[in-house]
Parts: sequence; structure tokens; C-alpha cells
Amino acid sequence: MLKYTLRAYLSEGHRPQEVIDLLNKMVSHATNEETFVTMFFGIIDSATSELTYINAGHEPPIYSKDGNVITLDSTGPVLGLGMLKGFGERTLKLEPHSTLLLYTDGISEARNGRDFLGTEKISEIVVGCQGLASEDVAKCVHSKALDFAGGALKDDVAILAVRAL
Repeated sequence: MLKYTLRAYLSEGHRPQEVIDLLNKMVSHATNEETFVTMFFGIIDSATSELTYINAGHEPPIYSKDGNVITLDSTGPVLGLGMLKGFGERTLKLEPHSTLLLYTDGISEARNGRDFLGTEKISEIVVGCQGLASEDVAKCVHSKALDFAGGALKDDVAILAVRAL
């Protein structure tokens, strides 16, 4: 429901901030109090390589360039809590040869005993995979998460890697 509603709002020409505000309102009204959604929503301008994004409580994407890493922390709360304000929109210039990695908690919560893989170790993996094609970066992260967890991940996994040329 959320995916198709998002597409509808985008096709109407809404800016990312407006899209998230509308989605949040819809989720808040269409679900019960215990239901919420985390979401990273971004649009890359192919002419300028600028990413405009909102992170509504989702796992922090990792941006890596030449071994330096930053995380794109939340810019607002999760969707559906009835909080109708508070979603900030940010921009990031994707430099040539940089990598942007998005992932779900099935990766960050990969377990080895009591230890979680976590954002810091994922960042190290991304730096180690630097220079690979985006598909190979995603495979590298998935493989390292599997290795860390002894071959079995407990939660569903989604990974998207974007390489700026």
C-alpha cells in the first residue's frame, strides 16, 4: 500500500518533504497505534549527482568515498505514530567513485552470539568493498553479514548499493 501511495504522490509532483508528510498522515489514519513504518526516501538528480533524502527512522545509510564514511542518520520519526510534523529533508552530493549503501535491519542485526553486526562493522565492510560495482558491493555486504552470523540471518534482508560514476 505504501509503495503505490508513494508513487501516486510523486506522480502528482509533490516534493519529498510533502510526500513523507502525506504518507505519514495516511499511515497514522489507516492503521492502529502499534503499527509504524521506517522509511528511507531519496531522489538522485542525475544531472547534479545530488541526493535529496528523508530518513524516517530507518537504518542509517552509509556513504563512503576514498575510505571515509558518513552515516545518514534519521531526519524524523518513524511513520504512523500520529506525529504530523518533524520530517526534515536533507541533501548530499554523491561524489565520483563514492558508494551509498542502504540496508534493512536484517543486515545490521545479524548476530554472532550476543554481538550484532551493526552500522560500524557494516561501514568497515563497505570501505573494504570500495571500488566494486554496485551489485558486487551489495553481494559483498550480504556475504560478510552471512559469515558474521554463521551462515544464517534471522530477519529478512534488502540491500541497495549505488555507485556514483
